[in-house]
Amino acid sequence: MFPRDATFREQVEKFRLVWHCEDCVCFDPEAERCAHGFPLAKHRAATDFDPKAPVAFCKEHEIA
Repeated sequence: MFPRDATFREQVEKFRLVWHCEDCVCFDPEAERCAHGFPLAKHRAATDFDPKAPVAFCKEHEIA
């Protein structure tokens, strides 16, 4: 995991990076759960509002 600093935010915009559960084909938005049963807390889009929250990538992430 690494911090959400200015460099990271610039690269997110430049390369259109996605890593949230909401961007993954394994995420069920109606049930708000991962099809694989993985915990969601560190991977949800809502964590972007906390500048001190580290970015955590899921090894099962598949772009929808």
